[in-house]
This record gives sequence, C-alpha cells and structure tokens, in this order.
Amino acid sequence: MLTRSTKQTFSAILLFLLLIVPIAPLRGDTPNPAWQPFIDSIWNSTTPAQYINSEKLFDEIIKGGNKLPHNNLKLTWGLNRLANFHHKEGNIKKEESFVTHSLTLQEKNFGKDSPLLASSLQQLASIWQKQLKYNLAQRTLERALKIIEKSYGKNHILTINILKKLAIIDEQTGRTKNALHLKQQIIKQLNQAIPKSSTAMAVIYDKEADIQQLDSPKSREVELQNRALELYMNSRGPFHLARIKLLLSLAESSQKEKKYEEAIEYLKSALAISENIKGISHPDLVDILVKTAKNYQLLNNPPQAQPLLHRSLLILENKHRIEPDHPEIAQIIYTIADNYRNDNKPEQAISLYNRALAILQQNSPSSTLLAKTLNGLAHSLHSKGNVFMAEEANRQAVEMLVVIAGSGSPLATKTLKYHRELIAEMTQKIQPGFKAPTELKEQVRLIQTRLTALQINPGPIDGYIGPRTIKAIKTFNSRMGLLPQTKGKDIPLSDVIAHITPIVKK
Repeated sequence: MLTRSTKQTFSAILLFLLLIVPIAPLRGDTPNPAWQPFIDSIWNSTTPAQYINSEKLFDEIIKGGNKLPHNNLKLTWGLNRLANFHHKEGNIKKEESFVTHSLTLQEKNFGKDSPLLASSLQQLASIWQKQLKYNLAQRTLERALKIIEKSYGKNHILTINILKKLAIIDEQTGRTKNALHLKQQIIKQLNQAIPKSSTAMAVIYDKEADIQQLDSPKSREVELQNRALELYMNSRGPFHLARIKLLLSLAESSQKEKKYEEAIEYLKSALAISENIKGISHPDLVDILVKTAKNYQLLNNPPQAQPLLHRSLLILENKHRIEPDHPEIAQIIYTIADNYRNDNKPEQAISLYNRALAILQQNSPSSTLLAKTLNGLAHSLHSKGNVFMAEEANRQAVEMLVVIAGSGSPLATKTLKYHRELIAEMTQKIQPGFKAPTELKEQVRLIQTRLTALQINPGPIDGYIGPRTIKAIKTFNSRMGLLPQTKGKDIPLSDVIAHITPIVKK
C-alpha cells in the first residue's frame, strides 16, 4: 500500500512530466495551418538565432490577422519555450508577453482550475516580482496555491515552492510576521513528507534552525542544529559544506555561552573537514583557525592560540605573495601581536604591531584597525616602561577614533580613558623644576612636536630645551592660563604634557 508521502511524490512527478514533455495535439484538433511553420520552428530551436527566427514567424503570423488557436497543445507549450528563452536572455518584457499568451491558451485548454497552470502562474509571479509589482505577484501565487490545494490537498508537497515564494514577497514588503508564519508552515509540511532518518531531513532541521533563530529560544535552535549535524555526519553524501556551516554555528553558540572547550571541539571538527576537502593551505581555513585561537584566548591560553595564528599568517602570505602588503595580512599580524601582548611578551608584540602599522599606514591612513594597532602598541610600550612613547601612540589612536567613530563611541571612550591614565603617570614622573636638557630627550622632542602642531615655533625638534623652546612653552603657558616660567631651563614639563593633549569634545 502506498504511503501518503509516496502518493504525493508520484503526483508531483506526474505533474512535472506533464509540464515538460511535448504533448501531441488533442484528438479532434483542427490546427490552423498558418501556425504550423511557427510550431515546427520553435520545437526545433536550440540556438538563440533559431529562437529569434521563431519569434519573427510568430510576429508575422499575428500581423497576418491569425488569432492564437486554443486547440493545439504544441503551440501552447511552444510559447512557453519561447518565454523560457527570453528568461535566459534577461528580456523580462518579452518573457512576460509569451508566458501570458501561453497561460491564456492553457486556461482555454484545461480550465482555470487545472494544476497544469501552476507552473506558468509561478513564472508570471516571478516576472512581476522582479518588476516590483508585489501585489500582482502575490495574487498570482495565491491563485496557484489555491489550484494545487484544491487538486491535491492543503498540505501537499507541491505547495511548498509556492509558499517559499510568498514568504520572500512578505520579506521584501516588510511583512516579517507573515513570512515567518509561512516558513514555519513549510517546515511542518516537509516534516510530514520526508522520512525522519533521511539526509534530506538534515536540510529541514538546518532550515528550521534558521527560522527558530528569529522567533525562539537559542536552545531550540541549537537542538535542531545538533539533529541536522548528526544526520549529516552519519551520511555518506557530499554534504561537507553543510557540516562545516553547522559546526561553525554550534561553535559560535557555545562561545556565547562561555563553553569555550566545547566551541574548540566543534571548530577542530570543522577544520578537519575543511582540510580534507580543500587542502591544508586553503585560505578558507583562516577563519576557522582564527576562531579557534580566539576561544583559546578566552580560556586565558595564548600559547595554544599562537601556532594557529602563525599558520593563518603563512596561509595569507602565500595567498597574497604578489601583494605582501595586503590589509588582510595586517589584520592577522595585529591579532598575533595582541596574542603576544596578552601572553606578557611585549617585545614580540611591539615588533609585530610596528609591522602591521607599516602595512596599514600605506593602505589606509585612517581606520579603526590602525587605531586599535596604535593602541595595542601603546599598551606594549607601556608594559616595557616607556610611558612617553606609549602616550604618543595612544594619542594618535584617540584622535583617529574620534574622527572615525565619534568621541562618544565605546572604543574611543575606552582609549581616551587610557590616555588620561598615561598623562597622569607622566605627570608623576616629571615634577615641576626638573632639569631635562638630555635625560628626557624623547619627551622633550614630543613636546616640541606638539608645540609645532599648535603653530607655536619651538625651534628644531631635537630633544633639547633651548631659548626658542623656552619661549614657545611660555607662549603656550600664557595661552592656557598657566603661570609664566621665569627660571631659565627649570621647565615644569608636567604642565606642558598634561595640557598638550588631544582636545576631544564630549
């Protein structure tokens, strides 16, 4: 005895065959001889030139005053062939014209409620959808849906494709709740039609998980993804990309729940499959390697992350061997530098930050990644005890982030807070009255650079406090309302450093 799903499958196949197999004229047909040249031509057309010639014959016959006869199925489906040719050519207007002609003849031949009309109705709806005629497209699809439901039942498998198209229109017109309802209906019907242990069911679980992501608890989405993954893993079919997608999605869910060891295991499985099908040096591996490294970092285990990141760098350097200064390489170098900094290895971090900076400054003089690299360099320099160079790098990062993201952005706020901490530390290191002709050469050079930027001439930027530097500092102090300095080279550098800082409007 045939099961319900088997019956549905057979009926779907039968309808498909009826739509694609050339049909001989009905018994008793009396085709108009004027149309025979077009019929012969369209059914023998295989090249664009032949299709265009068939269309010319069609136009000539119509101009000769011959109406389309409804008693010739070869003519009806021949018009469909011409419509499909224009679909491939991208001529939407002509496609619409010939689909409409064919649909009119189908209605006369089979009746307005025949399931044979469903294919042409869907094609016409797609044409109107492309033209942004959403109401027309929706009404046409709803008509096709009613025809199929009347002929085969409400939950027949043939309704699924129509429901999908209706859901897409709902999404395009902002009716997200309707779209979600239709997607849930599709999943329900597929669940009824497909055996639970089949690989096709894995696809259903995967799609259902995507829908649950919009309207259900995360646990339900993860449950469905695990079901799909189990079916994919136990199948022998070519479902490698689907397996990888699910493993990455499950890893992301585990990471969000702070289950980092679990996330790493998912990522290792995804990496093994990717290596097997793409090779050990394919650029697509980089994303998985970096995500795995990130989870090791979240476990406070930078040493485990380091080889994964270095492998990523080697893959990208090979990918961009003709363009060694590609920004993608700078991104991974920055990530490795960050990992060294988190592992309390500032020297290695400083070297890599500088390498990333050289690439980024060449490609994009102002970017969030460049600002983050400068700030990472500042932290590494600070941990080495060089607070003044750290402040300079951090200041550049602040100024850049204020322009890119605004002073109120979280990253700019955090970076500016660190800048203030550096200024406070510098102020403690340099007390008023401290003589610094040579001992703080870098710091003096920094001040001279800042004064020059403010269009106050300190003389040459050489790290020495000469008469012009003293005069420039006095000018700056008077502008800022500070006490004028009158003791020669006893310059209160703390005052200057504390005030010549980024001016950030809140």
